[in-house]
Amino acid sequence: MRENEKNNTSPFMVPAEIDQYIRRGMEQAKELRQNRSRNRWIRVGSSLVACLFVFVFIFSVRLSPAVAAYVSSIPGMEKIVEFLRDDKGLQKAAEHNLVQHIGASGSIEDVTFTIDQVLADEKTDGPLLYTKASFH
Repeated sequence: MRENEKNNTSPFMVPAEIDQYIRRGMEQAKELRQNRSRNRWIRVGSSLVACLFVFVFIFSVRLSPAVAAYVSSIPGMEKIVEFLRDDKGLQKAAEHNLVQHIGASGSIEDVTFTIDQVLADEKTDGPLLYTKASFH
């Protein structure tokens, strides 16, 4: 029977440190899984931050004329600001001289505030007045 066992044995020898190799492989697999999970959260987080940035940009351009004016002064951003602004009807009305010329001014100390033109809009519940004004 001894000869039969010798013939059935594998030509490969199992190293004595096989348990260490198995443990090391399991640890590497665990680290790889943790790294994939961490990378997934980084991708999701950075995507959310980018979406938030775009959201804030769009609403700040739509709500603030000062931000819209500043952004439109950047080369190439004029068309984007023009697309995002919600007052296209008001712009058309101003282009066709459907504004009321006021020319009223007031001054306090050395600062003069002049209202040149006024345009009424009834888009919301009450009338809104859009003015073209200047400081001196």
